[in-house]
Amino acid sequence: MSSPAGLLSCSNETLANIFSDEILSKKDLRSLRLISKELCPAATREFAKRYVTNPFFFLSRYGLQSLIDICKHPIFGPEIRSIGFLATKVHISGLKEHVSDAGSIAKHDSNSSSMVDSLTIISDYARILKEKALLAASGDTKELLTTALQALRQPISITIANDLDFVGPGQAIGLPLITHYYDGNFNKPITCIPDLEVNMKSSLKLIEKVIAKLSTKDHMLLTGLKLKMRRHSQDTPNTSDPSRLDSIIVQSISGAYSSLTTFHLELDLESLRCSSSFGSFEELLKAVPNLQVFAFETSCTDKRPVGMSTLERVAKLFSFETNFELRVLILQNVPCTLESLQLLMERHKKTLEHVKLSKITLLGSWKACLRGMRKELDLQRLQIADPYTISRDNTTSRGVFLPKQQTWRAPTTNSFEGKENTRTGLDNLIRRTP
Repeated sequence: MSSPAGLLSCSNETLANIFSDEILSKKDLRSLRLISKELCPAATREFAKRYVTNPFFFLSRYGLQSLIDICKHPIFGPEIRSIGFLATKVHISGLKEHVSDAGSIAKHDSNSSSMVDSLTIISDYARILKEKALLAASGDTKELLTTALQALRQPISITIANDLDFVGPGQAIGLPLITHYYDGNFNKPITCIPDLEVNMKSSLKLIEKVIAKLSTKDHMLLTGLKLKMRRHSQDTPNTSDPSRLDSIIVQSISGAYSSLTTFHLELDLESLRCSSSFGSFEELLKAVPNLQVFAFETSCTDKRPVGMSTLERVAKLFSFETNFELRVLILQNVPCTLESLQLLMERHKKTLEHVKLSKITLLGSWKACLRGMRKELDLQRLQIADPYTISRDNTTSRGVFLPKQQTWRAPTTNSFEGKENTRTGLDNLIRRTP
């Protein structure tokens, strides 16, 4: 294939500007990498910035070997900021179900296309389960992951998600794309949910063991942990339910995770309502004594009714006694009471420098909240976007709160940098808030 002479005559800076244009797709950048060796470095750098900074991996041999290759790559490796793992695996119960289906089909027409499809699914199941068993028996999972992390030289965070919906199309590497599980558009059919075993506990234990193998220097490169939890309606409430955080043995990670400075917790409403999980949340927060950044996000949308039980769960999370000195607090899509939010900020008022509140639904007065921040906090930066309010006067017949957008007679997004600007911005917001 001939090289485009016009592009080859451009400087590296010009090529970088051209390749960073959003009009270029993933396919375009991939083609530019292959079209000539002269264009490959610039196209690869842009490709890495867009698609390799936060990769997700399925814990298979192929996925882990791909992680090693990416971490060791001279361009891809330095661009990695977070490594994500899907805490899911193909469960053997799915194989049993399809064997049963195949038996039913065989009774009527063993030569039908349905029979062929069913046998193909069984073959895929058997192959994936065999690979999983061989990897587990070899003990190579820990060694492969350790090798990958040792190849990095920049601080990174680890993300563990228990649901594929947290991962965008094309982000997951090493995922067994069985037709019955996921279609070509990476959408998940309803029928597959019971076949996925949530495996958060063993994933956390794996990360702990890997950290223990790292040298002190490599250990300090792991600075962040993100947990993304989702419960399904099929999840059972018994104590053996693997999707519940109370089944995770977090006491053993206190030493391994002592270097963490960032902790991000993302929950859907079902997980938030699971009261038995909160003992483990508290233990997790105690396990990160050097935490400086805490981010909390829920799936509660800005116009969704809010129940008192949800507010109580958030208040309990905000009231945990912790030893770390928080510098950055990020809350997104969180419903809470004025008292619980003030308690959280009050506890860290001596060290808190940056507060970001996005789509917060507050039971109480925003004016009182802003006044409290102005009086108690000495912030370097403040960001408030799309605030909502709920009151006891606006509820359903069941006592569920109905949110409404806070009126500030100003743009719904407010951002202030620097101590003086933040103080002035807070004063202006207080004056504009009813």
